[in-house]
Amino acid sequence: MVNSRCLEIAIELEKWFKAAPVFNLNYGYVSIVNRRILALLRNKDEDHYKPLDTVIAGKSIQSLQKLWVICWVFVILAELGVFGAIT
Repeated sequence: MVNSRCLEIAIELEKWFKAAPVFNLNYGYVSIVNRRILALLRNKDEDHYKPLDTVIAGKSIQSLQKLWVICWVFVILAELGVFGAIT
């Protein structure tokens, strides 16, 4: 049994860490590994969820795709020296 206070804290911290690519990669991987447990908790067949279903890792993959574009914009701006000109 998971402590209910721990779940409350995890839900609150997820809002803050969702913007970190490492969090999304790790959360997606852990969700893929635990998909059978999630299926059993939701009274589904053990193989009901596929690894890339939205409920399992889909949201993390979508976040990574969005963050990938934003991170590359920052890399390109840094390479062009935009941040050096600001300071």
